[in-house]
Amino acid sequence: MFSMVDTKVDGLMEMAEWDWNTKVLNKEPSFFIKDIGQFLETMFFSTFSNIPYSIKTLLLIRTFDLLASRFKNALNEAQFMTVSSVKNFSLDVQYMESIINKLDGDANSNNNSDLQDQEDSVKDSSATLQRMFDSLQQLIALLLEGDLESYKDETIRMRKYNSIKPEEALELLRKLDTYQKTHTNSGLNSPTEDDMANDGQTSLFNLKRSNTTTGDNGSTLSRFAYKFRKDREVSS
Repeated sequence: MFSMVDTKVDGLMEMAEWDWNTKVLNKEPSFFIKDIGQFLETMFFSTFSNIPYSIKTLLLIRTFDLLASRFKNALNEAQFMTVSSVKNFSLDVQYMESIINKLDGDANSNNNSDLQDQEDSVKDSSATLQRMFDSLQQLIALLLEGDLESYKDETIRMRKYNSIKPEEALELLRKLDTYQKTHTNSGLNSPTEDDMANDGQTSLFNLKRSNTTTGDNGSTLSRFAYKFRKDREVSS
């Protein structure tokens, strides 16, 4: 079941092709993203409608963890991007988050009575699903801001960009058309860029790398799977 979903999602994502050079803003999500959403709704509302709540929830988390990873890869693999393309990408991410809300709400409403006493597990799984695209949304927010000024403020960084490493922030912003126009100067890096590109024990503004969390969905999925197994052991 799990491998089948993984294969199908990967197959659909292979058709995903964002136009990172566009100057046109989309009024609705990309067609290939809507196809993925429709597939997920059909799969979870119909095909998997009768599977146990705990298994369905784990399957939801696994599916959206995979999607979040593929979306992030697409963003990182882009060689150049316009502000409009980032906004279009953001619209697609928001659409996928709306699918999460639909599927999670349906799973909770159809929760089996014998699982009602596991209220904490239900809340944990819903919270995990709602955070699936958090690290991706941070990258989008940084790109839409268009510079590093807020990122340089530790208070703002830990509140808005705590999953973004300094080198990752710089690498992404260097691809942005507006950033290139305002920060490229005879091919030389600005002092800020030189600071961020430092590969020593400390990163930008002498902050230790450990001060920035990774926001790794994979570790979140592993922790939830472990908790799921423990709950199963207790209930049995």
